[in-house]
Amino acid sequence: MKKYFFLVLSTLFFVFAQTAFAAAADANSCLNITTNLPKNVDMTKVRDAWLSWYNTARAQNGLKPYVYNEALNETAANWSFYSEKKGSIDHKRAGQKSYYDYKKVGAWFASKGVTFATRTSGNSDYVENIGWDYYSCSKADCTDDLIASIKSTYNFFIGEKNKKYRAHYESIMNKSYHEIGMGIAVDPAKKKYYLTVHYGTDVIVPKDNAACTVPAGNAVPSLASSTGNSVISVPALVDVQGAHKF
Repeated sequence: MKKYFFLVLSTLFFVFAQTAFAAAADANSCLNITTNLPKNVDMTKVRDAWLSWYNTARAQNGLKPYVYNEALNETAANWSFYSEKKGSIDHKRAGQKSYYDYKKVGAWFASKGVTFATRTSGNSDYVENIGWDYYSCSKADCTDDLIASIKSTYNFFIGEKNKKYRAHYESIMNKSYHEIGMGIAVDPAKKKYYLTVHYGTDVIVPKDNAACTVPAGNAVPSLASSTGNSVISVPALVDVQGAHKF
């Protein structure tokens, strides 16, 4: 009887903890968010590599290059950090049942102080790409090792070109958009990285979100640099379902 009671209690505690963790991720804005990258990784160089892969592919198809949006870099880093702490990555926010819930993701963006101008064409105003893979490095500078590892996620995206489901590929090749955000978190114990890419149309960052910053040293731009109500044009892309065997 005691063993059964303990099992039930443990199960209830686990469910409560998972729910609370997800709720906290939704409610706490982006204060004190870090990508949790080791100090031996230059995230700026990693982002530059990711963007160069995108833009090389776009140029080969006659498309204009993407540029990074600081607010989306931050939200992407936020989701990767949360996923690393959870131990897995998906699109699910608190209370979400379906794999991808557009409105829940939008509410999550809003909780970080980021909203999007509504498109009149009926297309989505924002979307999230995610991926993970194995990564391990103990050298003095592991930047190139991480770049080599995340190339597998990029290859997964771009490799959808001739597939029936090719949402990631279409995100990269969308001819109407020009800005993205990317963030990574690393779990040294599990030897994995978690990667998030955010896209959106007309990102709106209110001036009262100035306190929404990321700790120094993690190479994630802060929203504190925004003045007034900034409207930044960024790409609106299709719904997606993850990058690495998701």
